[in-house]
Amino acid sequence: MKYIVVLVVCFLGAQAVKEDDITYHFHNRTTSNYEIKHNQLNRIAGFDFTKPSFILIHGWHSASNSPFDGEIVKALLKEHDVNVIVADWSPIAKDIYIVVKFNVPTVGKYVGYVINNITEKYGPIEKNLSFVGHSLGAHVAGVAARYLGNKPDLIVGLDPAFPFVNIKDENYALCKADAKFVQVIHSGIIAGIHAPVGHADYFPNGGFIQPGCGINIECYHKRSHYYYAESLKNNKFCAHSCAGYWKFKFGHCNDSKTSLMGGYPVDESASGKYYLDTNSKSPYGRGPCGSFGDDISKKEESNQRDM
Repeated sequence: MKYIVVLVVCFLGAQAVKEDDITYHFHNRTTSNYEIKHNQLNRIAGFDFTKPSFILIHGWHSASNSPFDGEIVKALLKEHDVNVIVADWSPIAKDIYIVVKFNVPTVGKYVGYVINNITEKYGPIEKNLSFVGHSLGAHVAGVAARYLGNKPDLIVGLDPAFPFVNIKDENYALCKADAKFVQVIHSGIIAGIHAPVGHADYFPNGGFIQPGCGINIECYHKRSHYYYAESLKNNKFCAHSCAGYWKFKFGHCNDSKTSLMGGYPVDESASGKYYLDTNSKSPYGRGPCGSFGDDISKKEESNQRDM
């Protein structure tokens, strides 16, 4: 009986979502936090479709004024002349988790419609379009991308939510078919998906417990967006291609391909799983590829041979 009640609650919650429940906040280097609704797209002052555009989508129990959006918007605009649109679906995302999860397809559909309308009014943006989504927002990004006329260039999934998400269910889950390139940063045990779902999947500190968080699942989950924001400003998140974290820790992958996690533009030559360690507090990145670890040891050995 209790399972029937849960299903009814989820069904009613999923039916209650309206397009007006989502607000969009536009940012560029001259305009900050310009709020618009889905039917006000002709009023985006300063939007330039010839410049790269980013769509940021927060997760469960979050909003457009969260550290996820604030830190990433700030970092993007400091380093790049881009359009940034933050999709605020907090009236929906504030509900109980299971209801919010069931609303992901509807929210994604509405976000996709808005991007299509922007394209109709301002010009094609898909070729310079990137989604960045955290938690359930990563899955919303994947769904939204499926409603576009053309695949977006990039989706960055920041610790895509795990609870009650079947990664094989295309109605709800982000997958690498959703964009020309999908990069995923896994940072949380339990809250985030641990299986690879992108073209390139990065597992800082193994993708489980993050240093400096203690025993705090929420902290692990949020670290992904702090790492990503830092990578946009000064990318020192060098990762090694490896089959697993402990193989990486024991040095079995020191000679493997390296790749920088995050940043913009992303490393689209990367493929498969990558592992790295971070510091326990900002700056989290430990150094660009070729400046630390095994690479330093090789340089020291070479210098000794030359002496």
